Amino acid sequence: MINLFAAFAVAFSAAPSQAQEACYLAASDPVLVKALRPVAAYHETEEIIAAIHQEIWNHRKDLDPRLVYYRILGESHGNPNAVNRSSGAYGLFQLLGKPYGSSRTYRQILHGLQAAQPDVSPRLIQVRYYLNNYLSAFARAANAGYGCNHKKFRQMSNLERAAYLGWGGCKVSQLKKELSLCHHNASYMQMGACKVAGAALRGNAVPICSAAVQTNNSDNSDNADNANLAEAPLNNAEDEL
Repeated sequence: MINLFAAFAVAFSAAPSQAQEACYLAASDPVLVKALRPVAAYHETEEIIAAIHQEIWNHRKDLDPRLVYYRILGESHGNPNAVNRSSGAYGLFQLLGKPYGSSRTYRQILHGLQAAQPDVSPRLIQVRYYLNNYLSAFARAANAGYGCNHKKFRQMSNLERAAYLGWGGCKVSQLKKELSLCHHNASYMQMGACKVAGAALRGNAVPICSAAVQTNNSDNSDNADNANLAEAPLNNAEDEL
């Protein structure tokens, strides 16, 4: 089967500029093409990078994909082994501390997952953990009435979701902290994180490309697979694997 995101990128690069502006497709974003190149040391190929994009896109109903890339670029520059020497934050998303009720830190959990899958890209492993475990735990807490002004997770704006996942809440001070990253944090500005997600945080971005748009731009052989792309709510995976 033709690689899904590779096909999308080719289709969109050949489409008129108006079509390119109609919706957001990560695989054709020059910032991400540059930042998320395959790294041999991470056991990555173009297909693995496409799988990372696919994983992020599959969770688009729960978290705008641009916010995921924004955090990866701003926090670690795409380095899955990044460690903050002062805080101990680790990985692509610079996770800190422990999941609620866990005896292990995020760093220990991610190390364990990577040790169990030594031939799998650590970036793919960490993206999956962030979306299926970390995000899921925060969403369940929000849906239970904790975290962001008693809003359900899907009632939050993109800015509120980013602040909630990054700072633990949606107070005015936390929203301001999130917005300040694109004005005062060199890492977020230099790596293009704000180019990717600035409009999404402000609430005036073009929509994410839908399955229907993608199907129209890929071969008929992919249509059945595209029609079955995940639309379900967050997984109920355990916080600790």
